[in-house]
Parts: sequence; structure tokens; C-alpha cells
Amino acid sequence: MPRVEKIAVKDVKLRTFITDDNSRNDMVHHVYDVTYGLVSNNVDTLVVIDDSIVRGTTLKESILTMLDRLQPKKVIIVSSAPQIRYPDCYGIDMSKMGTFVAFQAAINLWKKSNKASVVQ
Repeated sequence: MPRVEKIAVKDVKLRTFITDDNSRNDMVHHVYDVTYGLVSNNVDTLVVIDDSIVRGTTLKESILTMLDRLQPKKVIIVSSAPQIRYPDCYGIDMSKMGTFVAFQAAINLWKKSNKASVVQ
């Protein structure tokens, strides 16, 4: 039977996508706290809903590491944020387009469809 539990709780109001690369990587380790004892090892599937994925730094460097310690059967990532495709005037560091999750996913799709030469 499906159930809903809040496993990872945002501890502080940090906006890591705004900071420079060095600070960002340090900050992501201090954003979330995890609740232990709710996940049955190798039984429960976790669904993570991300409402503002830009580079995926917090997801890759913090959240997935924390959730892996809980030993879920599977982790599913769902993003409710639109892809970032154009310059932003609201503070996102846009200097390295190749670091954006949506951009990386698009490149991977091109490669999987044997059209990698299109993006070179």
C-alpha cells in the first residue's frame, strides 16, 4: 500500500544555484536533514520531487547520498521545474550552460539516438 512520508527536510533557506562554484559545493552538504527509521531496507521506493533543479548539485552531492544511507529499493527523481534554456535575470549563474541538468539530459538523448555529431 502506498504511503507518504517526509524523509528529507530542508533545514535552512539556502539557494545554492545562486552561489559561485566553490561555495555551492560546500553549501549543498548543509541544506537538508534526513529522518531515519521510516524506510524499510531494500523494500521501499522513494520518490524525490525537486521544484527547482538547475545543475543538480544539491541532488547529486547531498540528497542522493543521504537517501542511499537509508537503503531504499529504488529512488525516483521527478522535477516539476521547467528546463532552463535561456538567460535568466533572477540570479542564476548562467556562465556554464553545460552544467545544467536539462542541457546534459538533452546531450545524452542525442547520443543515445546516435546523433551526437549534431551537437559537436
